[in-house]
Amino acid sequence: MKVALFQVKSYEGVEEKIREGIEAMGGISQFAKKGDKVLLKPNLLGFYRPERGITTHPSIVKAVARIVRECGATPIIADSPGMGISYTQCSLKKLYEVCGITMIEEAVLNYDTRTSKLGHFEIIRPVIDCNLIINIPKLKTHALTVLTGAVKNLYGLIPGLSKLSYHLTHRDTESFSRLLFELLEVIEKPQLAIVDGIIGMDGDGPMDGNLRNVGVIIISDTPILADLIALKIVGIPCSLLPGHKKRQDLLKSAELFGDPLSRLILKEPFILPKSIPSCEWLSFLKPLLTATPVIRKDCNGCGTCVNVCLQGAIRLEQGRASIEDRLCIRCYCCQESCPNQAIALKRSILYRFILRITKTRYYRIFEKIYHLTRFPINPFWGKVEDFKGRLWERLRCLRR
Repeated sequence: MKVALFQVKSYEGVEEKIREGIEAMGGISQFAKKGDKVLLKPNLLGFYRPERGITTHPSIVKAVARIVRECGATPIIADSPGMGISYTQCSLKKLYEVCGITMIEEAVLNYDTRTSKLGHFEIIRPVIDCNLIINIPKLKTHALTVLTGAVKNLYGLIPGLSKLSYHLTHRDTESFSRLLFELLEVIEKPQLAIVDGIIGMDGDGPMDGNLRNVGVIIISDTPILADLIALKIVGIPCSLLPGHKKRQDLLKSAELFGDPLSRLILKEPFILPKSIPSCEWLSFLKPLLTATPVIRKDCNGCGTCVNVCLQGAIRLEQGRASIEDRLCIRCYCCQESCPNQAIALKRSILYRFILRITKTRYYRIFEKIYHLTRFPINPFWGKVEDFKGRLWERLRCLRR
């Protein structure tokens, strides 16, 4: 398993570094040959221009398409946008235009809206027809999964509104993480991950966060490994991502190429989303521990959030959206899909209380309690110990 890391300050000249990284993986001929169909999977969340920092920058997609074309393979750009946008030819055409993808002459743009079954997943057709998937995610935080990386980017292979049903059955971070790794295992295609981390996003991603100049390109032949390295760079604890936490031993066997990892780690780590990872055995406290989506004053009543909420927790009242908190399951699909970024995440009272504690002398008391307490080794106390570790990791993050 290999990872190539490069410090890249701007999107100009990024192709040279991508070529160097792919060569470190063994060259493009290791992954694709003449006549192959290669699926390029950028993160095209919605109708956002590249300068917004929400979608994968077209210059990276263009560079990858050119490299694939040179080996005699056919690069095909395909994605299904986020919730609230139907998977139709009309939507795809607008998506490609706004995201700057139509300018990429080296690749074929997918307009085939047929789908196929892969395991229990409904998948867009290009996944079935291709020989290789080049996964090109945008480095961002995410309100539910904490990080939008190479593993999360594969969720875009599920067409349009079909994504919503999975949010109803996988409501918390741990459950949704298991779903993403199931999807990764079902897609039995060779994969190459190229992470666009030149301009990233922290805070309330994947749409309503803060742009960060991370200045990095990550290339790996293993999507999970690309994410683990990204977590190191942006300073997000691996323990907050259940699926990645179980696989962090992959870092021990990774071969690193390019610039030293230590030089790329941010001095100021990513600000985390306001939502807190849930704990199944304390699920009854979830409303007190998680952030709540709230409607801002600049809501124009477009109704996108109403359409994506299968719980029926949102309705339009006097030309503005209104959320019924009792029905909300905290999946944050509404916040992710709002085209006007008019839905914010509000921290709970308990969350704000914990945040205040971390700024006072009481933090040192909690630190001593954490290091002194030890529990018997059995399944029940193992869960307690795990929760204690997660809570402590969260307190450390909040103290930054």
